[in-house]
Amino acid sequence: DESLPAFDAVVSFSSVEHSGLGRYGDALNPWGDIQQIGRAWCATKPGGVMLLGVPIGPVDKVWWNAHRHYNDASLPHLTANWRQTWQGEDYDHPDKHPVMLFVREDSLSPTEATTS
Repeated sequence: DESLPAFDAVVSFSSVEHSGLGRYGDALNPWGDIQQIGRAWCATKPGGVMLLGVPIGPVDKVWWNAHRHYNDASLPHLTANWRQTWQGEDYDHPDKHPVMLFVREDSLSPTEATTS
């Protein structure tokens, strides 16, 4: 069997926002970041967690071909099927990369899923 085992946790800091932009030799793909987070979901066990750090600001923007910035509208799309449970404090930097903790949505009880 060549499949990977499921992990308890995945970590990505200052990485996903570059996916699909071609800067590091990857193919151009406008959904590259979303697909990477989807792959992280597939690689974690039910109840698994993801620690994520991406640039967040007031504007959703692609700095071609360097990276993406996420905002309140785009971050939920990036983290679909995950529920944020914690966020570290922002530090004073123009490219804020707050560390956020997410849990897989499939691991929530029906009550938790409807109240989040």
